[in-house]
Amino acid sequence: MVKMPLPMGITLTVVLIAIGLSPHADAGNHALLIGISDYSETAFNSLGGPLNDLTLLKTVLTRRFNIPTDQIRILTNAQATHTSIKAAFSQLADRIRPGDCVYIHYSGHGSETKDLNHDEPGGMDQTWVSYGARSTAKRHEGLNDFDIIDDELCQWLIPIAHKSAYVVFVSDSCHSATVTRGPAIQGRALPADPRHHPQGRQKSVALPSNVLRIGAAMDDQTASEFMNDEGGVYGLFTWNWCQALSDARPHETWDDVFQRACLCLADTVGWRQHPQRTGAANRSIFNGAFKPPSKVIRVTGFDNNGQTVKLNAGMLSGVTRGSIYQAESGSTPPVELKITRVYDTSSKGRLLHGSARVGDGFVERMHIYPFKPVRIFVNGDYAQSLDKGLIQRLCGHIANLPEFEIAADQARCDLVLYILRPPTGSGQSASGSLGQPLPQSIPQADPQVWFLSPDERLLADALRIGMTDITKGIGLVEQNLRKLLRLKEMENLPKTPAEKFAISLQTTLYRLDSTCQANETGCITLDPQLGMHRKKPPTPPWQIDRLRPSKNDVLGVTLTNRTRQTWFTYLVEIQPVGRIIAIFPAYQDMASMARLSPGQSIDLLYDAGVGIILDHTGRDKLRFIATRAPINIRLLEQQAFKTRSLNPIEQLLTNAAHGTRGEAPVAVADWQSVQIEFQVH
Repeated sequence: MVKMPLPMGITLTVVLIAIGLSPHADAGNHALLIGISDYSETAFNSLGGPLNDLTLLKTVLTRRFNIPTDQIRILTNAQATHTSIKAAFSQLADRIRPGDCVYIHYSGHGSETKDLNHDEPGGMDQTWVSYGARSTAKRHEGLNDFDIIDDELCQWLIPIAHKSAYVVFVSDSCHSATVTRGPAIQGRALPADPRHHPQGRQKSVALPSNVLRIGAAMDDQTASEFMNDEGGVYGLFTWNWCQALSDARPHETWDDVFQRACLCLADTVGWRQHPQRTGAANRSIFNGAFKPPSKVIRVTGFDNNGQTVKLNAGMLSGVTRGSIYQAESGSTPPVELKITRVYDTSSKGRLLHGSARVGDGFVERMHIYPFKPVRIFVNGDYAQSLDKGLIQRLCGHIANLPEFEIAADQARCDLVLYILRPPTGSGQSASGSLGQPLPQSIPQADPQVWFLSPDERLLADALRIGMTDITKGIGLVEQNLRKLLRLKEMENLPKTPAEKFAISLQTTLYRLDSTCQANETGCITLDPQLGMHRKKPPTPPWQIDRLRPSKNDVLGVTLTNRTRQTWFTYLVEIQPVGRIIAIFPAYQDMASMARLSPGQSIDLLYDAGVGIILDHTGRDKLRFIATRAPINIRLLEQQAFKTRSLNPIEQLLTNAAHGTRGEAPVAVADWQSVQIEFQVH
């Protein structure tokens, strides 16, 4: 999606969240949303974004943080006069109780007026331009003809802050870094009001120390609006703030959200708009009382009179052509779309049922794989006797899966499912570990389905599925077959030659060593549960095999941007057990960690606290991805192969994987990828 900063107006946005440290049992959430786009009674331009901002915010608050619609009050245009906003603050302070979460959002013009109580070192108070203020028609009297100054906002916020233990105050505006406090530098906003403000001489009061203040721009910068492809206008910071909130996880802090919003905003306008924050940012978001985000893709715009939906995820996030996505809102009947075109970091889809709006999230319902069906040969030691019925049932199930087909013979297959009855002891498989010969079957043992290569090598120790309960066992076989497709799609992701990869890679192996002594040079405790590790000399990643890494060793990685361009760098591990893990940035890291400026280097172990514990034997793979635009690397993750017959209804795939599409070529200038493989002994 193309985002354009607009010189047409300035958006001011204020967000307040009050969170009690000891919430009462029935603590509630409340929101007050204020948007002013109509300035036709003044000499100033009207704005295009404020009402769209409120719509987007309401969606985020209701869907992600479960604020009931009847507890969200909205004031727009003529409803948002000076005195009406003051009354709304007062009513909100009366309504909340200790522990309630309160969200206040203002979107409109911002300005300045002369500081009359001399509390501003810069000599100017910062203001909200409420509806009717400075009217050329002189239709409003008293306070309604004046802006709302920051000293007033302080007075109105204090009753709310005293009832709560934590307040976040965000201004998406010029002068936003110092709204409600501190010095202000003349910025590019509406002209200052030269009149003496009626409330300008009131006593200045300081906000409590439990207030986190976030500004969308420095005092001398313009807080822009932007226009998306279909002509919708939003506050630039508000848009990115909402996206960052949508992706919040219960363990994250407000600083994590701020950093994520800054990263996305910088990708749009570079560093011409610098958000600011001061105060205690390391507090949990809404006390962590919300669910983690679904692995969703979001609507960014429309084409063809609304028939084609533009989405914010593409090939690098696992979206494939033909896959079906369903709106996360859970409406009845469900809103669905089909992916029609896929690019590197974006895609397009056609609505099948219902309608969508910008910002709506969609979760994958059916994944279409971008290659021919996988040919499977099914056989067993007792294929013509004891296990004949099981093999027939297994073949019948696989034949109904469009991604697979039954091969007539082993010489023409991609995968072998082999029924074995290995001797067991205490309910466990006796032999047949990875790389060992297949065990001999005995009739009295329970059947297992083994996943083998065409030359009859066990693909992974975990790929031995018990078939005591045939229905559950077949369900687990299907789950693991689909997980193997995920791995195949990872293999299909085009690779960049290592010497041409934009990011220089260096690895360091930390060998688990019981002879290490405390304070011994080269020995370090990385995981107290494992013991001490001895540091080996750094080596290029493609030479890791020479070091013969072993189970429970730890691998460190250093990334260096050797180009003159900024890259976003990601690391995914494909474990021998079939699990795909987004290693970097880690869940607890801020999204901005992925950003590497020209010449910048980061040691993932020491700078980001991210090390790769080699906790499974077999062939391990590391996939490094470098992109010019940030992506949601979490969409690529999957859990390990399932080996126990627990619940066949378990979700088969948490989200789309990724593959190649001939109709949507990806320029090397936009992204690169390299894969490193090594054996864990």
